[in-house]
Amino acid sequence: MANGSPTPAEPRIRRDVQSLIAEGPSGMKVLEDYATAITRMRALDADPGVDPADPRSWRFQAALHGFDGVEDDLLHPLGWSSCRHFSWFFLAWHRQYLFYFERMIQFHLQDDTWSLPYWDYAKYDGEDDSCRILPEPFRSPRTDNPLFASRRDPDVNDETNPMPLPRAKCDPRQALAFGEFAQDPTQPVHSFGGGALRDTRGSMSARGALEGTPHGQVHVLVGGDATGWMWDFNTAGLDPIFWLHHCNLDRLWDVWIDKWGVDRLPQHPVFRDSTFKLFDNDGQPAGKPISETLVSSDLGYVYESTQQPTGTTGPHLQDEIAGPQPGPTPPPELLGASTGIDLARRATVGVELAANQRVSALAAGDEAAGPRWLLRVEDITGSDPKAPSYDIYLNLPDGAAAGEHPELLAGSVSAFGIAEASRPGSTHAGNGITDTFDVTGVVSTLVARSDLVFDPSKVTVDIVPAGLKGEVEDGGDVRAGRISIYAS
Repeated sequence: MANGSPTPAEPRIRRDVQSLIAEGPSGMKVLEDYATAITRMRALDADPGVDPADPRSWRFQAALHGFDGVEDDLLHPLGWSSCRHFSWFFLAWHRQYLFYFERMIQFHLQDDTWSLPYWDYAKYDGEDDSCRILPEPFRSPRTDNPLFASRRDPDVNDETNPMPLPRAKCDPRQALAFGEFAQDPTQPVHSFGGGALRDTRGSMSARGALEGTPHGQVHVLVGGDATGWMWDFNTAGLDPIFWLHHCNLDRLWDVWIDKWGVDRLPQHPVFRDSTFKLFDNDGQPAGKPISETLVSSDLGYVYESTQQPTGTTGPHLQDEIAGPQPGPTPPPELLGASTGIDLARRATVGVELAANQRVSALAAGDEAAGPRWLLRVEDITGSDPKAPSYDIYLNLPDGAAAGEHPELLAGSVSAFGIAEASRPGSTHAGNGITDTFDVTGVVSTLVARSDLVFDPSKVTVDIVPAGLKGEVEDGGDVRAGRISIYAS
């Protein structure tokens, strides 16, 4: 198929990799074909010491996301290191990146029915964590297995006794609960897809909720540390699991659209008319306006399931259509902040809160007067993050281990992208990252529980660098310019 050719009348189905494995030989053939295509793509990279020249090669495709020695550059003649992060372009760029990559696989297989699987680590039915284990075909270290990569966390990658990724780090439900796809990044609110920008350069305050968790968390937990391929923009695309991870994120975009409606997507021409430099399977430049890629079936595929994870809050689209439209929410009000925060080691930071009638009413038990609470971790920078994530808790009891109180977890700052976003003059802004978390549920827990303490004049913010196995002593050099609390 050439770029721009009509899509099939019946869209292909992108399937859950775990469903394929459970199906047996017919399902496993999809992964075997993926392995075959990777081998053929790598054969085009005959000399690893020479820069990739063929867009249909493995290293060239990875280079579009990032390439060692090439600073992130929207103007690179071959489109290398041009991934979009930290803005409302994040999901749109990666959707097209996957679309053309899938076509590359089809080209190498000479099979235009092949569909990229997704790794659904976001199932929340029961206590079974098997969905958060790296799928077995990617963990088998046979020399003839192109799905295996040694540069992963060894516990995640263990062939016989793999560790599952932590549930909280794979959880898209807070992101899916945000009904706004994009927001003005200067405002202390958050959105599913990222900050609305006038150009395609990233912004420190524009990482969308989904881009933080689960996107960034899965990257760094699979990568393990800075030597892992998935840890770094410039090497992530070299790991075969990268493509299944991003396929799941693309699916979660469809889950959000099913939940909130396609009309909630940005209508601004800066978003809808933007195009990206990618390559089709004939090796020629390609790319579509975002407006042509918002409905996945228009691109010739749908997902096996776009069911919301169990426990996702917020309305279903059908309920919202049938019920009254929500009224305008009050603008967020800054209640308090603390500046100059070291995130690299466990610390407790006190944040004094300004007098506020809604806060006092909530503390008095008047839930109807309670605000929506937002915690904002601003201007996160660091050239050498050493922890996969930096967990943020509210009001941990004195002496308590963080793992003892998951109900007080406000959110986790993923290390993925911190170094890239901290480089002066980089495409990804150079000023660090800002993440915002909706902590209304945590505050409600503090108010309701007699064994916990809620003081409407002050909260404590507890920072815990964390990895696959829990707390990490050395989190590198990561700092935040400010931690702030808002009510709306």
